[in-house]
Amino acid sequence: MNGAARGNYLDVLQWLHDHGTESCTQDAVDGAASNGHVAVMRWLIAHCSENCWLSRAALENAAANGQLDAVKWLYKQHIQSSASEWIASGAMDRAASGGHLNVVVWFHNRRPEFGSCTTAALDGAATNGHLEMVKWLHANRREGGTYRAMDGAAAGGHLEVMMFLYVHRSDGCTSDAAVNAALNEHVEVVQWLLQHYPQQAHHEKVRMFAARYNYSLLQQANRVVPVY
Repeated sequence: MNGAARGNYLDVLQWLHDHGTESCTQDAVDGAASNGHVAVMRWLIAHCSENCWLSRAALENAAANGQLDAVKWLYKQHIQSSASEWIASGAMDRAASGGHLNVVVWFHNRRPEFGSCTTAALDGAATNGHLEMVKWLHANRREGGTYRAMDGAAAGGHLEVMMFLYVHRSDGCTSDAAVNAALNEHVEVVQWLLQHYPQQAHHEKVRMFAARYNYSLLQQANRVVPVY
């Protein structure tokens, strides 16, 4: 039944239920939510409530995959709970990380006076290279981000995101930025980091990468950390 729920096979669910061949678990609801199957979720709650319920994971899974109709339906079920904003924060964070701006905007417009996301929203969006999401969060939300945004963007080779963060935010980065960019062979990112965060050149892995891949990059690193 779990597989039928994930695949949106409502007729199969009904047959299995009528013939008592197997039962469903919480994975059925969570899987249906991930794929936006609202009708399946309604059926599961009506017929398998002893094993299935509308969990926080269901809402977060729907948000992470950009399933706005499922998000709306699930949030409506959760809204009666005093913990609804706590539940929504994880969903909004995951929607932002996935680059699903329509879902994030829906949460924002629904109850903008409450804190419906955390710094993980901007950090995740930057890490995954979703520049428009990063711009929107910076302009419209007050939670901000952390050094993880720049570190994550560097690891993924998302130079445009890094440039935006550098100009508009002051969260900075750690040595992991250049190290992970080097490990993932993002030459332009390492070069940019050495220009804007020259202290990154002090890490041996960065210097080894510069020496192996790009002579001008090595020269740039040597200007920061002279070789005697």
